[in-house]
Amino acid sequence: MKKLITLFLPMAIIFSLAGCQLDTETVYIKKDLRKIVKYHDGTKNEVDGFPPRYEVRINGNWYDADKNGNLTQRGQMQKQQAEMQASGDDGGGGGGC
Repeated sequence: MKKLITLFLPMAIIFSLAGCQLDTETVYIKKDLRKIVKYHDGTKNEVDGFPPRYEVRINGNWYDADKNGNLTQRGQMQKQQAEMQASGDDGGGGGGC
């Protein structure tokens, strides 16, 4: 009996948490500017503590922005990292022969 509980209890916890997901809605304000809003399950009530998030598309990648489409500090860091990764992409890091 104890083995059955230890087997099914973790699965029951995981499946019970699956119902706690938040709904998200993406609204395209412009072609390259979108707003992402989190809602409570099945409602259009915004989740407290999760204000709408804005993203702007530059060269096909989405970065954090303000509601006017200007990159935030986090968006600037994301863009810099994407550029560094693109310029440093020399085909992987092969062995050592």
